[in-house]
Amino acid sequence: KDLSSAFFYYIQQHKLMDEREPSVIVCDKTFESLFECERLNFADLRQWLVSKHLVQDASKDPIEVTYIILSEIGEDQLSFDIDVYVPSLFHYRCRQILRRIKQREFEYTSSRTRARNWLLAARGHEDTIQLRLKECVTGKGYTTDHIPVWLSLARAAAPKSEARTAAQLDARICFLLDRAEHHARTAQAAWDVFHSVQGGTT
Repeated sequence: KDLSSAFFYYIQQHKLMDEREPSVIVCDKTFESLFECERLNFADLRQWLVSKHLVQDASKDPIEVTYIILSEIGEDQLSFDIDVYVPSLFHYRCRQILRRIKQREFEYTSSRTRARNWLLAARGHEDTIQLRLKECVTGKGYTTDHIPVWLSLARAAAPKSEARTAAQLDARICFLLDRAEHHARTAQAAWDVFHSVQGGTT
């Protein structure tokens, strides 16, 4: 997965995707020397790498490292460092995730006032609205009471923004969680009835 992601990052950075067929790679000089072709389907990338003996499957067996540290004086504390190689793509992903989180937080913050005004216009209680807005923005609001708040946040966010999409998804999650809990309670009640009937017949 990391290898495919690294190639995809390179392809994006060098704009090697075909404009008409995004799944096709238009090879640059580096790719041409590597794959010996001018165009390549991204789905076939891994197969090409294997066929050219550029990659091989890693062993499924876990790597076990055992460290034995001996101290002549039992009371002394020993410490040691281990250098671990972390692919540069990991840092890129982390930066992207953090950037998206910050962007969502900013968008939610800027749209909270508008969402609050719409909820107040719907005759909501101000203290309750403030509390539920805070719960939603901090990721703690997932009851059916929070659905209007999520929808207001979605409406207040910029069109096609990640904040709007996320708020709409969270509203659906609230509904689905409520349905799941309802069905779980119904199933438990039916199970209790079954047990009581079974106990009465034995």
